[in-house]
Amino acid sequence: MARRSAPRPSGRLNNTPDPLIPEGMADPRGAGPLAGATSAGTPHIERGTILSCDARGQAYRVQLNSGRTMQMGRIRSHPGDMTLLPPRTAVVVTWALGLPYIMGVLPAEVATTSNETPQSVTDVTGHGGDDPVLQRNLGASSRAPNEPRDIMPGDFVGTSPDGASVAALHGKIAQIRGGALAKVQAFGEGDLVKIVTGLYQMVSWMGESKIINEDGKTSFVWRGGSDQITQTGGDEENYTIRLDVGHTGDVVKLEVTNREGQALFRFHVGATGACEIFAAGGINQHGGGADSDVNPVRFYGQRVTEVEGQSTERVSGNANVQYEANVRRDVSNNEEVFVGGSSTTSVTQDHNVRVGGNANEIVAGRRTTISSGQMRFEVREGQLYAVQALGGNIEFTPQGSVFKVNTTRPDSIQLGPADSHATKFEALSVALNALKTQLDAQFLLISSHLHPPGLPAPAPTLAPLAVPLVLDLSPARCTVTKVG
Repeated sequence: MARRSAPRPSGRLNNTPDPLIPEGMADPRGAGPLAGATSAGTPHIERGTILSCDARGQAYRVQLNSGRTMQMGRIRSHPGDMTLLPPRTAVVVTWALGLPYIMGVLPAEVATTSNETPQSVTDVTGHGGDDPVLQRNLGASSRAPNEPRDIMPGDFVGTSPDGASVAALHGKIAQIRGGALAKVQAFGEGDLVKIVTGLYQMVSWMGESKIINEDGKTSFVWRGGSDQITQTGGDEENYTIRLDVGHTGDVVKLEVTNREGQALFRFHVGATGACEIFAAGGINQHGGGADSDVNPVRFYGQRVTEVEGQSTERVSGNANVQYEANVRRDVSNNEEVFVGGSSTTSVTQDHNVRVGGNANEIVAGRRTTISSGQMRFEVREGQLYAVQALGGNIEFTPQGSVFKVNTTRPDSIQLGPADSHATKFEALSVALNALKTQLDAQFLLISSHLHPPGLPAPAPTLAPLAVPLVLDLSPARCTVTKVG
């Protein structure tokens, strides 16, 4: 922006007639002792430059182009007009009321340079007066280099020396602007209010909200509460609702606390997408409007659930649980399972059950155990009460297979009373065959017995003894044994 030189008295007033003085009015440069009033009392106006301003008294010290320095006030546009003119402002002074008053501000007697960086009201390139279509190229310029150039005829704009503005523009646009990133715009055509800000702070009855920048790391911070008397007042600031979005929230954090700042509820979403929900009073979650609605809950990582107190889960419909990896359940105390209908357990591999104490199983109906492989019962200490029928029958049906009870201890297999022994077929067969062999030999000796000569011959009744005994023990092999 080109440097602006200090306003100086116009040299034209010393050499040429003042164009602001109506024709026929006395020239104040020839005024008498009243320093401005003509002999006939004809009103006149004069150029001047403000040297200083008394902000408290709203009075000005003005250097007139006639060479005099005087103190005077300003004619206001309305009673609420509190605008103060800065020093070096070129003004027009009137003597029509007997005393000098600043009547208005004169255009700057400067020319716009090509390297200027003018202020903007709209912050839109090529808008309004900056549009080449609206330029008339009249040759002269009454706009100072630091004044906006995007104003259209009919716009109302009030600016401060450093560029802040209040404007009512074409298109039903109202704007308060402190800078390109500090403005509020109201668009009447679309009923839109737009706030453009770099940093932001709002204080209300409910609390304070602001946008901050900490070394380039931005955050939206809101602190509020529900009680203006004890929480959000200017002398209290005991905020119970805290919201941080951005850097300070890492990335979003919402908390409800007590007046001492202790968290009662917290919702936090981190930069990795992890979500944390804490509720000191518990969480009551409802979802879905009908039984057919699906409310999915999905976790694409690990999940940890901790319940410090009692946990209750109720499902009114079917429940399907599918685990695609190993499952382990640790129950530190008792566990009870109640099934109102049937229960089915399918295991494709091994099934191991370990019981540290007693194991009791009560079946009200029929119990069937089918094993495609071997079935083995081991009793390492104590006794095995394999089957106990109270009023019912016990039946073992191998159906073509072999039923074995292997033991090396004598009298370790008992059916019925302890003094009643069953027969072991193989041992009995060996003993009976040995007896048969002995009997056959004795029969042979008897049948071949001869008397000496002269003695009677063997009686014919001994002839059957010559026939060997036939011993068949297969009928002794039992398939069904009945023991009393």
